[in-house]
Amino acid sequence: MNILKLFNISTFIMVSLFPISGFSQAKSIKINIPNIKSDKGEILIALFNKADGFPENADNAFQTAKLKAKKGLQSISMPNIADGRYALAIFHDENGDGKMNKNMLGIPKEGYGVSNNVKNLMSAPAFSEAVFTHNRETELSIRLNY
Repeated sequence: MNILKLFNISTFIMVSLFPISGFSQAKSIKINIPNIKSDKGEILIALFNKADGFPENADNAFQTAKLKAKKGLQSISMPNIADGRYALAIFHDENGDGKMNKNMLGIPKEGYGVSNNVKNLMSAPAFSEAVFTHNRETELSIRLNY
């Protein structure tokens, strides 16, 4: 057996037996919503990996999810999310029309919340205010503002 063939076999065995460190695996983001006020409608969740469209344009979101609204605490996991910087936007679509309803002044009429529980009085929260780093199993609690 020549030395090159022996080297190739040894390398294959070492790589097979010892996982290569430094490669990150996708992990989940668990979202707890502790204060849903009613069983009406759905909870719509948008995970953004860039500022474009945050927080209202879910068409620009990296990933979306929804669940049937249930009064009190609800939790949902978004699996297989790669390491990175993200921001979450959530709203309680009580009337089921798929959009955030607002009054004449532009103030939301349905419950909403973003990561870091940012609440601005005069404008929607910015991506930079709501951004969080996801590099392990992440668990967030986001309160809805009604």
